[in-house]
Amino acid sequence: METEYAWEELSDQDLLKLRIRDLKLRLENSDIYPLIQTVEKELRDKGLSIQTRLYIGDEWFSPEDTVAISIPFFLTHPRLRQLERKMMYDCEGEKEADFLKLLRHEFGHVFDHAFKVSRRKKWKKVFGDNTKDYQPEAYRARPYSRNFVHNISDQYAQAHPDEDFAESFAVWLDPKSNWRVFYKNWPALKKVQYVESLSREFSEKKVLPAKGRMIADAKSLSTSLEHYYKRKKKYLKTDLPDFYNADLKKIFLLPEDGRKKSKLASSYLRRQRKFLVTILAPWTKERKIIINQILNKLIFRSRESKLLLPEDEAQMQSALIAYLASLLTRYRMTGRWNPKL
Repeated sequence: METEYAWEELSDQDLLKLRIRDLKLRLENSDIYPLIQTVEKELRDKGLSIQTRLYIGDEWFSPEDTVAISIPFFLTHPRLRQLERKMMYDCEGEKEADFLKLLRHEFGHVFDHAFKVSRRKKWKKVFGDNTKDYQPEAYRARPYSRNFVHNISDQYAQAHPDEDFAESFAVWLDPKSNWRVFYKNWPALKKVQYVESLSREFSEKKVLPAKGRMIADAKSLSTSLEHYYKRKKKYLKTDLPDFYNADLKKIFLLPEDGRKKSKLASSYLRRQRKFLVTILAPWTKERKIIINQILNKLIFRSRESKLLLPEDEAQMQSALIAYLASLLTRYRMTGRWNPKL
């Protein structure tokens, strides 16, 4: 049963002042605990006896070579999920289906940590060399590739061999994935089949959970929520594009070209922010926080240049959406910003 906390009714401003450890969160008292139990049952049903230490941390991860999983603190309570959405314009894992997918993925890493299967030649032949540079946040996916399974969004299996294995494990573990049918005639099928062969090999082999102090354990994190979100936004903001006046002039008007009653482009963008994010996020598959940060830059440059709306707002809006979609899609596919209108 979910526990009541004194900080639940605090304003966002006051809540942000608290340190993460002051939240005094417990998985057993959270509304996500039944979901954790669901995945643990899936493991048992598959014959795996991996007693994993699950704890509350600052993000999703399984510490290297440990039988443990960190679950983000903001997923453990509705009030914290609300704050996450406000600060980051999204809350990854708040939907039950997404949470289950993420947790199954992390159990894939735990399986490897427990049995060291990634050291095997056969594993490397199936998934690739996992000793290459590891930068999953910078990868560019091939959306239509059939060499990889689909579990977490953004084709995360393509990020690195370790993630490819974890995603394949997650698909194998999901009782509703119907992977034998869905991935029939896909090269990715052999990866899930290999996971299944490994599971049979280690069936019923008991593994004990990690002990001792865990990395980024919420119980000991002295970082305030305010600092946590500042750091998180700064990390996601790296390599955002700059907007060139030449591009913006093709969408908006210069002050001397407008009329007396012409509206400011920056004001329009602020009003239409939610609409633009809603349109662009599913179309481009980009994170809402990135789209919002791009819009912030666009608003700043428009205000700086005192750009105005043209008379035909409908045509302008179409051009703006096309420009932003081109910008975001090009980046996802090539890793480069700088489309030309």
